[in-house]
Amino acid sequence: MLLPHEVLDALSDDPMAFNSLFLGSTTPESRIRFWQHIKGLAPWSQHPVFNENDNIPLDYVIPLCIHGDGAQMFREQDVFVFSMSSLFGSTGLLEDVLLFKFPFCMVPEFHMRSDNAF
Repeated sequence: MLLPHEVLDALSDDPMAFNSLFLGSTTPESRIRFWQHIKGLAPWSQHPVFNENDNIPLDYVIPLCIHGDGAQMFREQDVFVFSMSSLFGSTGLLEDVLLFKFPFCMVPEFHMRSDNAF
């Protein structure tokens, strides 16, 4: 398991890659407009990120999408994979969505059948 903030930190070493994968071709102004719109929608209008600090620079906030799905890694052994991507990333240099999804957790399905797997 990789912690999502550690993946982001590792990718931030290359500003061009980070900007393309997580900010896409968005401008700071368009990101601010995006978050101002989101702040007006339920349930996000009550989210602590927006209500606890009015000084958050919205152009630096990255909306992450977390996705989970099964994958077959080895013969007849399924693995459940959690991955993350930025909602802004789809407008970057890469066109294939699978190239800007970052797996951060893989759990063999036979472990998921147990109540104490996690």
